[in-house]
Amino acid sequence: KCYTPFCPWAFPELDHKESFYFVGHYLGIVDPYFYRMAFPLKITRWWEERVLGNIFFCFDGCAQYLTSPSAPYLIASAYQNENSSSGSSGIGEECIPPPPSLVA
Repeated sequence: KCYTPFCPWAFPELDHKESFYFVGHYLGIVDPYFYRMAFPLKITRWWEERVLGNIFFCFDGCAQYLTSPSAPYLIASAYQNENSSSGSSGIGEECIPPPPSLVA
């Protein structure tokens, strides 16, 4: 099962695929720290992996990140902050997926 990012705006053809977070669709907020709010709760990942024994998979496939001049730096900062703040396993793990590979 693939979990999808949350987006506060309704884009029928893009729902459940893109968060649009780093292009400002969260009322202009693009702080890398709050990027985690676009993904499922920590307990969701814990439940899938520890209780159900499933592989947890979640992605944000926002094509606008390929053309935004600031998105690569903001994404890198979000992952750098996540790597430095997570040190425990279990429920304390964040649900941010592994760093993205951007292919143009």
